[in-house]
Amino acid sequence: MKHILLNIVAIMAAIVIINCFIKVDNTDEMALAEVFQEDIYYDINSDVEATVYIGNEYINDEDKRDTIMDIANRLGIKDGYEYITEKTDTGYSVSLKKDAAKADTCIRMTTVEKELSGGQIALSQYMYIRIDFQGSPESTAYYKEKLDNILESMGMYGRVSVNYRGKCRGNLSIEEKNNITLDIIKQLKGKVVDSKRTDEIFTVYGYTEYIGDSVAVNGKKANLNIAFSYNEEENVTEIYVSAPIIRTDY
Repeated sequence: MKHILLNIVAIMAAIVIINCFIKVDNTDEMALAEVFQEDIYYDINSDVEATVYIGNEYINDEDKRDTIMDIANRLGIKDGYEYITEKTDTGYSVSLKKDAAKADTCIRMTTVEKELSGGQIALSQYMYIRIDFQGSPESTAYYKEKLDNILESMGMYGRVSVNYRGKCRGNLSIEEKNNITLDIIKQLKGKVVDSKRTDEIFTVYGYTEYIGDSVAVNGKKANLNIAFSYNEEENVTEIYVSAPIIRTDY
């Protein structure tokens, strides 16, 4: 059974200037990518994603396409993509998607419409970017830094996060999960700031100087999130490690 992480509020409501990994030494950026190097882990995959609040002014379709194509070009996407326009429950979105052997990329600009009194419509514009990698955690660290630089150079500031997932065979005990968690925290020279550790839900929030961004968890600064989930069909324990926080179901 998958469990839904605590709701993260205001993630798309504020403009935040962020550099998730603030140290100059490139080994610091690679530290998180190396947490699954031991032989007990397999089927490793990862992603980098960004959420940016752009503003509340109208943007025509041509300008949206130009912005999306600019980001795609800077990411090295020149062809082989699909461009999609979709109606949503709250407005509409335009997306560029490309599936490749090494990575799947989605760049989406979403317009959220809210009807006001007198028939007026209020607009909110958001940019969402996600790149999924299979078996290449080092690429996630590289593209996280690249995406940070792209957005900053375009005057867009939002949360850029990285997420790593792996598997261990069998149904790990709480003790085994504790040992793995402490090893990861130690590897990143961090500390535990909050946690919930039961057979049903095991999630730990940590803080490390390796990561510049942070969120508040029960009034404490956290920028590292580790969680476990048991998959009965495969008889494996799935492990999630994210910075600053897990934003998907697990």
